[in-house]
Amino acid sequence: FNGRTNKLADSCYSFWNGGLLCLVHDVLHRTVLADCEHAEFSSYAFDPTALQEWILCCCQPAGGGFRDKPGKRPDYYHTCYSLSGLSLCRSCPWDGHAGESPAESALPKVNLLCNIRTDRLKEAQELIM
Repeated sequence: FNGRTNKLADSCYSFWNGGLLCLVHDVLHRTVLADCEHAEFSSYAFDPTALQEWILCCCQPAGGGFRDKPGKRPDYYHTCYSLSGLSLCRSCPWDGHAGESPAESALPKVNLLCNIRTDRLKEAQELIM
């Protein structure tokens, strides 16, 4: 994914664009399927396996962390959003099968609106309420 026209692909957009596409898919899935018994949404607007492979092969240097693209240095910002992008690839129900991805066992599910682990968000909500 890239952020705008003429900008190179960037690992952080795996979360920003991927998360948006997951949210749009979820809304369409719920509203269209509720109105039409014959509607089907069996695929997403992007390939989560290909996205994971790009992040892991091109944006993860041997020394650790994640970078925005090959040739750059890793930083905290891109590490955070790359991990979040990997998590959404794992947790969105691709083709009706959530969790079938290379990142499945290593990453917790992230809330797409807050970019916080869902278990930690639930704990925070319980403290507030």
